[in-house]
Amino acid sequence: MLQLENTKIISNKHLIGDFYILILRSPKIVKHARPGQFVNILVSNSTEPLLRRPFSIYDADTKKGELKVLYCVKGKGTNILKTLAKGRNLSITGPHGNGFHVHEDHKNILLVGGGFGTAPLSYLAKEHRHLNIFAAVGGRTKDLIFCEKDLKNCDAKIFIATDDGSYGEKGLVIQPVEKILKTVRPDSGQARMTGIDEIFTCGPVPMMKAVAEVAKKYDVPCQVSMEEKMACGIGVCLGCACKTKEGYKTVCTQGPVFQSSYVDW
Repeated sequence: MLQLENTKIISNKHLIGDFYILILRSPKIVKHARPGQFVNILVSNSTEPLLRRPFSIYDADTKKGELKVLYCVKGKGTNILKTLAKGRNLSITGPHGNGFHVHEDHKNILLVGGGFGTAPLSYLAKEHRHLNIFAAVGGRTKDLIFCEKDLKNCDAKIFIATDDGSYGEKGLVIQPVEKILKTVRPDSGQARMTGIDEIFTCGPVPMMKAVAEVAKKYDVPCQVSMEEKMACGIGVCLGCACKTKEGYKTVCTQGPVFQSSYVDW
């Protein structure tokens, strides 16, 4: 259920480089949030910038009524956001989008995150920590590997790859993805290529496309969290259209999560 909420900043701390973690007091939105959804934040009361900015939900603590966002400073909106101090009120809407869906009969799931796209996947792991969780996390360098501690707290089996080899395996994250799919065996009597029931991925589009191709190779369903520039956030302006096998779909309302086989890469 979409909510409009006047929230208060609990903290807005610099993490590393251009990355920050924002925590908001947002009990109404937290109550309805699920992994893979996002919020739209009005970063300024002026007309510059005019539009709200979308941010994936990193975590939603229903006991505390707190919402967490991991964001990267890229443009005017996030440059304003990083300056906002504790106690400041922010108007936000959410939760937007459909989010990830984990089937009740799943036992083994694989999370594939690239850069700060790992954040919503760590939220997914937290909500489904009763499952056997495998996580392949990639980044350009060690400093850009996010949410490792969060995934460890969910007892996930973590495989890391960095482009420069500064942490984990050197190379692209798709390499450990294939290893996991080969290693996790299906239950006896199942005519399947792998024991992984489904893949969930979020990160750069080229990475997700590569994951989608491997998922097809191993005949494993795969959910991808797509990202497009947004304006309205409610499916009216069509600015966030994503090309699918059935035409264009809005990422803000019909996504951001789609089956990888549905996306026209």
